Amino acid sequence: MAGELVIEFIGLDKLAAALRRMASQTGPGVEEGIRELSKLFQSEAASRVPVKTGRLKSSIQTRCEGSIRYVVEATAPYAGYVEYGSTSHLIEPTKSRALRFSIDGRVIYARRVRHPGSAPRPYWRPAYRETVKKAAKVFAGVVWEG
Repeated sequence: MAGELVIEFIGLDKLAAALRRMASQTGPGVEEGIRELSKLFQSEAASRVPVKTGRLKSSIQTRCEGSIRYVVEATAPYAGYVEYGSTSHLIEPTKSRALRFSIDGRVIYARRVRHPGSAPRPYWRPAYRETVKKAAKVFAGVVWEG
């Protein structure tokens, strides 16, 4: 089951407008500060991800969408299930008649499996909170000290 995790932070439009005003007054320092914050957030999130294969961790990427707009995202289809957990659900094959998986080195075939669900293992929200705590220091180092 593929899904999409969308987290919307209310009030960011006002913050973006304020940062645009600051950018016009302070120049490239604000742009550098936002770039550094996005890199910091990416790093914080990646450092908190529970790692089994490394796929989720390597899916956390940052892209620039303008001088002061950066998007940090986890593109692995199961990113939201790791962050928020999942409820018990039935897994059935989609492309064949049976599921194939291994447990302790033994190959198992089954027509369906009842997955017990998984507990949340937050990495995104704690990374956001930590980045917010460090934001003033990042801006002080980049914007005002140049």
